Amino acid sequence: MPKAFWKGIISFSMVAIPVRMSVATVTKTPGFHYLHKKCLTRPRQVLYCAEDDEYFSTKDTVRGYEYSKDQYVVFEEEDFDKVPVRTTHSIDIIGFVDAKEIDIIYYSRAHYLEPEELGEKPFHLLKTVLAKTGLVGIAKVAFQRREHLCCLRPLD
Repeated sequence: MPKAFWKGIISFSMVAIPVRMSVATVTKTPGFHYLHKKCLTRPRQVLYCAEDDEYFSTKDTVRGYEYSKDQYVVFEEEDFDKVPVRTTHSIDIIGFVDAKEIDIIYYSRAHYLEPEELGEKPFHLLKTVLAKTGLVGIAKVAFQRREHLCCLRPLD
């Protein structure tokens, strides 16, 4: 099993199952870099402002959302920390549906969940019930600074 990149719990009702998540599939494409032809070194990325005609570093940048052409709302790092994401360390199951109700076109990435030692029995119970009933859990989970809608379905 690949190395886990996320640890948390599967949560529904009064149940909390400790799990770890790892990537199921990895897409690798060859990565090429631009090199200076003369000495074969990689060039540095340079940030340049054409309006002020000056070079600047990443320390002099802020993140902004463009709400209209050339109109931005600027966000500071503290603004992102204030966003309440309840699912930071949990996979919150919000409901169960028949697996046939979800068209395969909606699946984009796959991840494996494994139980932590304390969660083995409830994890396998949930997995068995989902397999026998043909249901899948619809849930929300947050990783990589985003909240994702996901589907928990048994495999083997």
